[in-house]
Amino acid sequence: MTVLQADYPAAELKDLPALRNFIQEAGERLGAAPDPLSEIIVAANEALSNILGHGYGEQPGPLTIQVAVVDQRLELRLHDRGPAFDPTAASLPDPTLPLDQRAVGGLGVAMIRAFADEIHYDRGASGNVLTLVKHKAC
Repeated sequence: MTVLQADYPAAELKDLPALRNFIQEAGERLGAAPDPLSEIIVAANEALSNILGHGYGEQPGPLTIQVAVVDQRLELRLHDRGPAFDPTAASLPDPTLPLDQRAVGGLGVAMIRAFADEIHYDRGASGNVLTLVKHKAC
């Protein structure tokens, strides 16, 4: 299995285009099909926005991105050292409520869930690991 990795010792929101570009190029290099790759990039953009905007706030923070293809599945792992946040356990906004009655936030997590076929979260001694998976990506 080939894993392509990029380490960013001080990632910030302004780095999102470069982060997405790495995922795009890594996926293409590993033979991912365009549609699944585009969908995982949408999910990754939301996850990265949450990590950098909410997890690290206004401060830069370390981030590692790993991209791999395993049994025709495109796997993307995001490693960060921000506060624990499990998007698989987060509640989603109720789309049936009028806008003025909805809680702020949660749409990014809904997008992650919509565009990734699998989402796995682990909080270990080295921080957060979020894995996003697209099936039949190659």
